[in-house]
Amino acid sequence: MSRRYYLYLRSGVFHAKLIDPKSGIFLNARSTGKRDKDEALRVVAEWLNDGLEDTAGGRKKQIASVFSVEALVAAIRTAPKLDTADVKKILAALEERSCSQKNPNSSLSSCKPLRRGWACRSPCP
Repeated sequence: MSRRYYLYLRSGVFHAKLIDPKSGIFLNARSTGKRDKDEALRVVAEWLNDGLEDTAGGRKKQIASVFSVEALVAAIRTAPKLDTADVKKILAALEERSCSQKNPNSSLSSCKPLRRGWACRSPCP
């Protein structure tokens, strides 16, 4: 089995970088909040088994879901060029997903500045 995380000490507190086993992509480093290595390892094991807390909502997300979102974001960030048509496709997919969740607060239609900003930009260099 390949390595699933790196644990390191920063300013006296252990931090972990989790690794997506499929893509090899690292999540951003997260503080375990622990100064003792054994306690930090327990926190990381809990993250891997039970999921990570969503910083916005406070609920836990399964680690596979977190890795999927990170892989998607990484793909968008590293795409060679995104023109207006590409951005519109991405926004349409996000809107479809948002509407299918039946959550009125998650609709991208309320993010008009975001949509307008993306739609009006010239193609990315």
